[in-house]
Amino acid sequence: MSEVRARCTEPVARWVNELGMHACVLRYGTDPQGSGAPLADARAAVRAIRGGAAGPDADVSRVAVLGLSADGHLAGRPASGPEAESGEGPDVAVLGHPVVRPGQGAEPSRGTERFHAA
Repeated sequence: MSEVRARCTEPVARWVNELGMHACVLRYGTDPQGSGAPLADARAAVRAIRGGAAGPDADVSRVAVLGLSADGHLAGRPASGPEAESGEGPDVAVLGHPVVRPGQGAEPSRGTERFHAA
């Protein structure tokens, strides 16, 4: 994880913890060759949290993802893709200034009607 990303992510996770929720920070691999590794990491993280990896006090029926910038783009993928249809995606997605470009998975897909801009 880059130093810049860590400076943004860690304070948000601490803030979420202070609100009484459990926060986990995903440190995902880079994807220089388009292998899909970051998305696979995000999907695995949601499955792990639902499987109890966040601890016994975490409510695994209420999983949210939050991403800022490029992380926002990544956070939106499992929330609006096939995972959302199968119940394996997060229950809530918060996308802070996501990087979204036409032709790179930005087109509306099944499940996006569940999400509303605030």
